[in-house]
Amino acid sequence: MKLKIVLVLMLIGLGHALRAQNSIKGRLNVNLYWDKAGKNDTLYFFVKNPIRTSKNLFEEKRTLKNGKYTFDIPVTDSSGFFEIRMKAKKFDTGSPKTVYSYLVTRKFWRIGDSVDIHISNHKETALGAHNTCVFSGKDALRYTVSRESDSLLLSDSGENPKHIFYNPQENAINNAISNLNRYKNKLSEEDYKLIAANINYYNGNYVFRNISERLNEIKNPTVKKKYLSSLTDSLALVTPRSNNEYQLINSNLIRFLDYKYRFESKIQNNGVLDFAAVYNNIKDKERGTIRDRLIATLFYYDNFKPLNFDQLQMDAEKFVEEKYSREIVALYKSQAMGTKLNNFSFLDTADQNVSISDFKGKVTVIDIWSNGCGGCHILYRDVISKLKNKFPKSEVAFVSIGIDKKKSRWLDGIDGGLYTSKDAINLTTGKLGYDHPLFTENVIAATPTVILLDKEGKIVKFNTTDLYKEQGMDASIKSIL
Repeated sequence: MKLKIVLVLMLIGLGHALRAQNSIKGRLNVNLYWDKAGKNDTLYFFVKNPIRTSKNLFEEKRTLKNGKYTFDIPVTDSSGFFEIRMKAKKFDTGSPKTVYSYLVTRKFWRIGDSVDIHISNHKETALGAHNTCVFSGKDALRYTVSRESDSLLLSDSGENPKHIFYNPQENAINNAISNLNRYKNKLSEEDYKLIAANINYYNGNYVFRNISERLNEIKNPTVKKKYLSSLTDSLALVTPRSNNEYQLINSNLIRFLDYKYRFESKIQNNGVLDFAAVYNNIKDKERGTIRDRLIATLFYYDNFKPLNFDQLQMDAEKFVEEKYSREIVALYKSQAMGTKLNNFSFLDTADQNVSISDFKGKVTVIDIWSNGCGGCHILYRDVISKLKNKFPKSEVAFVSIGIDKKKSRWLDGIDGGLYTSKDAINLTTGKLGYDHPLFTENVIAATPTVILLDKEGKIVKFNTTDLYKEQGMDASIKSIL
């Protein structure tokens, strides 16, 4: 009886602790001083989503008041990243291009931070915005050292001997570490380790990118296999993995581990990524928030899904707890087999509305592409073009959806015959592009994307790898006719 009471009290205490952890409340105070600011210049403060970096958790705009822009932001996380931007401006670069003016590029923050940012020498060009950024105030040192490290990592690194793990950034990384050591006695131990980890994992990421480039250059299967086998014993040479949880707040850690798990899979599978194997490897070896972030990153950034993705998604929902990761895992329910695709509307070449429901009663293959997309061309050339006339149009509809916002660019893509044909069912998302609800509601992050619907408009397959092969798509269509 006493044991039961103790267990109940422990569970109650754990519940309170978890609720407290999930209800962190605090503030982030940033004052920005800009020597060229005008009274009509509005600045926008964005707190970034740690995984879906194109999304903002919080947005606030401010105008100049008493010579500064004051952002006093309520936050519910212990740390994260923010940006400060101006409204978009256009420059004549030969083709219309919108450039976002980053007055302050992405900065790491901690709950309770208070910092003043002084901007001068701000210039905007078609290639982006540039300025001088100086920090002062309570937490200025961490921001200053982080900025210096970033600048050194982006600097010219010179030449190094090219070996299997050649890292073109090696000199820049050594310079960044040397600079950091100048502040070792002034920074807190945690801040020092955080910035050092950021530098080191940046190193690892560049090594993996170099391996990827080398791998893509090798066309001969025998040579590729030999190259992959040579990597097996050398993988440990890459920046070693640390078990310190504080490094989670360094986004380079998640990116580094994501690369590492992917390349381990490719090494074992002759250059081919085994999505399910990567998933299970992460699940078995990682714990807590690092595991959850890696699972969410795998789901979100890998556009091509395995045939058993539905089962993996349902499995992930059972254990993923970190809120941003769980949010992403839940989004993929919309891609599950048997889910009815919403009745989205598009425009045809005559600017007439066409909806998904217009194809009810037919097996429907939705092929999403963009002008200039190499993968989209390969999909059309090797799969769609070979199958689109194989089935009766009364039974199977091949629907080609372009996502270019400019109608002329979309029409050029149709006329060129690289991604679709003039006699196809050609539709467009119009000016919405990637902001079309087809994308936002179904977590579509890239082109090409292929969706197979049954005659009731229910999802049979959503961008699974077999749909990118003629035999696989052919068999999938026949199985539901």
